[in-house]
Amino acid sequence: MNTIQLVHNAWDRVPKVSFKDFARRLVQYVAPKHLLRSSRWSDAMLAELALLEVAQAGVSDGNVPYITLTDGPSFYGNHATPMEVFRYRCLPRVIRQKFPRSCIRVALDIVLRYAYAHAEAYRTPPVHPSLRAEFHLNHQDTINDLESLTHTECQELARRFEISQGDVVIDGGAFIGFGALKYSRLVGSEGRIIAFEADPDNQRLFDLNMNENQISNVTLIRRALWETVGTMSLNQAGRQANSVIDQIVQGGSSLSVQTDTIDSVVDAMGLEKVSLISLTINGAELEAIRGMHRTLKVHKPNLVVAGWYKRDGEAISDLAAQELESVGYQTVIGLRRRLYAWVP
Repeated sequence: MNTIQLVHNAWDRVPKVSFKDFARRLVQYVAPKHLLRSSRWSDAMLAELALLEVAQAGVSDGNVPYITLTDGPSFYGNHATPMEVFRYRCLPRVIRQKFPRSCIRVALDIVLRYAYAHAEAYRTPPVHPSLRAEFHLNHQDTINDLESLTHTECQELARRFEISQGDVVIDGGAFIGFGALKYSRLVGSEGRIIAFEADPDNQRLFDLNMNENQISNVTLIRRALWETVGTMSLNQAGRQANSVIDQIVQGGSSLSVQTDTIDSVVDAMGLEKVSLISLTINGAELEAIRGMHRTLKVHKPNLVVAGWYKRDGEAISDLAAQELESVGYQTVIGLRRRLYAWVP
């Protein structure tokens, strides 16, 4: 057999994938990690991953990656992207020994959505905001980062927003439920979590997380938050990139989803109090606020609002602040446009 035949035989054994995919896999496994800037993990994220005390990790019989921590919760999440798998190889060995590469996305989400759950606006990663690039924008703009307030004022506001036993928390944009697992423990058996999530894939993982952890104080509302009850198109661009606002998420696919208001859900459930409302719903925050005016008037909850997206050129944080101040709320906006609101 000559050289040409040997080459052809070797090529025939290459999986039938696109050239781009084949090239990516080649780079993924043979490129020296020091040549790829994207392989670098920030010291802040490495420190958080090193803190995870993992009891068990792997892929379930249903092909869902999971990690169980020694202090109790089990987390079921998304499969890692090819780049996340590559970056896993660049982690220190002491971290790689905690969980297999199939679970790296779950580990990251434990840090970003459980250790620093979005509604816990008073929890701040122990590094300067400029060093939190791998964290969610919610973690780059916590109460303790508010430069418009004094240190004492930040401390007082953090105490006001702290989630406590017996609280009722509304979580708008609950994703796959890691945050709800955290809030469930914080509010205890006397408290409740009302979570909104419109994406069916996220809902399935959310249900799995609640069922596997036997959570009984969390209710999932399978609708998108809006200012009216009805139906809209949910634009999907993968994982958490979902929005009913065309300006925010374009391309990808879309599906019809039901919408609801916080006022109608609070009334239907007969909630006697609402302590905190957290909104991270990719551009629909303003409409969600317009659909909760009765709840704001009666229950006077604290609000944490992701306000960095823009609507017609104006930041949602500014529009939402005007809406809330008109009904008696005091507001403060962080440098990265996260909004905090409360009744004085």
